[in-house]
Amino acid sequence: MSGGSPPDDRERLAQIEWSLRNDDPEFVEAFSQLRPRAPRECRRRQMRQRVTAAGLVIALVLTLWTVLGWVVAALLTLKIVAAVVLLSGDFEIDADGASI
Repeated sequence: MSGGSPPDDRERLAQIEWSLRNDDPEFVEAFSQLRPRAPRECRRRQMRQRVTAAGLVIALVLTLWTVLGWVVAALLTLKIVAAVVLLSGDFEIDADGASI
């Protein structure tokens, strides 16, 4: 008995190799050069996960900008109103406090 697989197994392995070369040539190339690379199905899933994560981060940032934007606008409005009120009036100092 010589070393190796029976003819049926070799044929099956050849079919699997041919199918894999046609389906995902980048994986086969990386595998033949002993460089790790995820199969195509995993790469697609990773890309979907990254796109989903990026979308969630963008939505969170826009939500925070919207909410904090209103807060900042309200604070700036109060500051401007206070400055206008304080700077526009003719205030006389009441030394004895009679106007209180």
